[in-house]
Amino acid sequence: MTPVKFFIRTIFLITLFVAAGALWSSFCLAGLKKAGPRSLPVNKPEQITSETDPVLHAVVSNDGKWMVYTSGRENFTDLWLRSADPGVVVLPQRLTSDPAPESSPAFSPDGRFIAFTGTANDVKGDIYLLDLKSAESGAIRLTGRDTADGGPCFSADGHKLYFHQAGPLMRTDGLRFWTLTGKTKLPCF
Repeated sequence: MTPVKFFIRTIFLITLFVAAGALWSSFCLAGLKKAGPRSLPVNKPEQITSETDPVLHAVVSNDGKWMVYTSGRENFTDLWLRSADPGVVVLPQRLTSDPAPESSPAFSPDGRFIAFTGTANDVKGDIYLLDLKSAESGAIRLTGRDTADGGPCFSADGHKLYFHQAGPLMRTDGLRFWTLTGKTKLPCF
């Protein structure tokens, strides 16, 4: 074999091996490539608020029509009520406006009441109940200053309001509840 033929054959074989290697690696890499999650509507959240202040502690009513959330800055948050449906344009309504933070809102199952934790009268936190049918009259404070209260939530039937309570005079810290029937008058501190 002449040196020219040897050189051409060598170049041809090298080119063939490089092309085959590139083809083989493209098939291998295509098989190793992870197929990412399928695009679902769940993966595409839709923005429903446009507040300039941070939005915290949101809860949606059982019928899915309303949302209560806290919004504010520098440890002063207020409760706001707005439509939970981004297709329904309703201006947010401020439910509280005291210079103290509110947190942990909870809707009653029928959507009439909102329970929340507030610190207007007690920096440790108190449980408040707001009737949306008479929101202008303000929230009723259900717990006193001697305990730290928070995390309200309603029972499924709406007759009980659960919350956690801790205090220096209590033997045990733990969960408590108020019975919220029409026969029982709510405490007012």
